[in-house]
Amino acid sequence: MAYRRFVAEGIGSTVWENVRGVLLGKDSFVEKMRPLLTGKAEATDTPLRERLSARPPLSSLFEGLETREKTEQRAFEAFTLHRYTLKEIGAQLGVHYSTVSKMVRRAQVRRDTLHGKI
Repeated sequence: MAYRRFVAEGIGSTVWENVRGVLLGKDSFVEKMRPLLTGKAEATDTPLRERLSARPPLSSLFEGLETREKTEQRAFEAFTLHRYTLKEIGAQLGVHYSTVSKMVRRAQVRRDTLHGKI
């Protein structure tokens, strides 16, 4: 009887709405598993999909940013460190991917200027 109720409660829902990279589950489960995946992003023998599952969600990367420079810096990090696409970052920020490209470039120029590369 419990199994029938379990199945009935799942009718109309899809398992794919809870997929987080290679992890399947709620946000609390994914956050609990994330530490176990650290170091996977650098391992080249690990499939890209698994390496990307350890990256932080875009929503948390852009949370509470107050200045344009900070937002551009975070977009640069999301693109270069966490390997989000310009389109994914743009969707999070509500701008076109070409705008994100310009943001990333400005942050890169600022970084290079600070480190004496320009």
